[in-house]
Amino acid sequence: MNLKNIKTYFRLGIGNVISVVIFRILKKYGFYRRMLKRKTMAAEAFLASDVLVDDGEIDIEYFGYHIKTVSSPPNWFLNPWNNYSFKQNDLHWSEIPDFMPKLGDIKTVWELSRFDWLPKMAWQYRMGDTKALARLETWLRDWVQENPLNSGINWKCGQEASLRALNLLVAAQIIGEPFLNPSPGMLMFLEQHMLRVMPTIRYAVAQDNNHGTSEATALFVVGYYLTKHGNASQKKRGRKWLRRGRFWIENRVARLILGDGSFSQHSVTYHRLMLDSISYLELIRQYFDLPEFSTVFYKKMVLAVLWLRNMMDVESGDAPNIGANDGAYIFNFDAQPYRDFRPSVELGAVIFLKKTVAQDGVYHPLLNLFKIDTENLDKLENPDSNLMAKGGYCRLNSSKGHAILRLPKYIFRPSHADGLHLDVWHNGENIVRDAGSFKCHILAGFCFPIGSSQPYSKLILIQRWLSPATLTI
Repeated sequence: MNLKNIKTYFRLGIGNVISVVIFRILKKYGFYRRMLKRKTMAAEAFLASDVLVDDGEIDIEYFGYHIKTVSSPPNWFLNPWNNYSFKQNDLHWSEIPDFMPKLGDIKTVWELSRFDWLPKMAWQYRMGDTKALARLETWLRDWVQENPLNSGINWKCGQEASLRALNLLVAAQIIGEPFLNPSPGMLMFLEQHMLRVMPTIRYAVAQDNNHGTSEATALFVVGYYLTKHGNASQKKRGRKWLRRGRFWIENRVARLILGDGSFSQHSVTYHRLMLDSISYLELIRQYFDLPEFSTVFYKKMVLAVLWLRNMMDVESGDAPNIGANDGAYIFNFDAQPYRDFRPSVELGAVIFLKKTVAQDGVYHPLLNLFKIDTENLDKLENPDSNLMAKGGYCRLNSSKGHAILRLPKYIFRPSHADGLHLDVWHNGENIVRDAGSFKCHILAGFCFPIGSSQPYSKLILIQRWLSPATLTI
């Protein structure tokens, strides 16, 4: 082992490296296969009693953008981009490889099993589409029948299981009665998903990304819900999961959100995923009047809201496409535009800053669902020019718009090294877009490489447009 590798391990964190090694050893030698048994789960009533026998086909949104026509219920194992289906329910989830060339990106299969469609259908029912309730119940029962416990590709990821459970709870609350008086089937579904999440939570945490925040949120929320509504064994497990969820969400927020609000993943859309999930967690905490989190937790969440506000164009709600972007947008059950980040800023600002964006048409459906009154809140100020030095971001304002520059600074391991990424916005329009590192951008007659060794050279070039720049570097 050379010195470079040793330095890398220390940068990743020795504890994180050990957790990943232990996870891989346990998986290789069948520990999870023996601990989390493969078995069928009863496809009983979950949210409704009626089902649709023949529902034809339906259009479903993939990754917040792509519309695909699927059967109803759909093929839960299909990549619709290449029509390859990976239904291997004779395999335990721990036996399925991470990469399969024939399948392509595994998230194309996971997308439907994340259950984003579930609160959307529940919302359609609430808005008057009576058929939507029977449809969502049909899909739920079919998913359970087609995906036996711990079997196949859709049980492979703890974060996917967490988001699936959270989406079920949100859908139940939208419908109303199932949230107040949950069925045994719904409680069993939630319990089994947390049984899947809990044994691998340290592996999720070791990744220093939104896997840890999503899974900790699910443990806290589902854990408490089971203590309130579950049977004796579910209440006992729920109390344990509630404690672990509280511990890990405090831990993750303190570590992964930096002093300027930047998140460990260097991604605007993953920052939104983290912010939305924790905002939902805080809504649940308030709804059930549970003890507050720490002062550090609330301080960091305020900073996280303001970071997204700083990265966003106020007029359009869009933001630079920095870092990884797999289309994640949870709790968007009233189908807001994917690239509009204002609803998430509104949600976080109302919850953590007691302020509102106060723009016509800007709201988040969770605020409506939890009956949060925003009428008398102060308005969140528009972002100023700002150097977010800890995360490595810079915003420069002018009367005509603003520019966002990604500085080459990485405290956490980047999946996309977008150093010197530059976006320029003019009157709400993204007139200069950056595609990532080592590309060429033309601005005011200049062509310059993103891989340049001069981190502030772009700022000099855009000063004419900003005229004058309002931030001193």
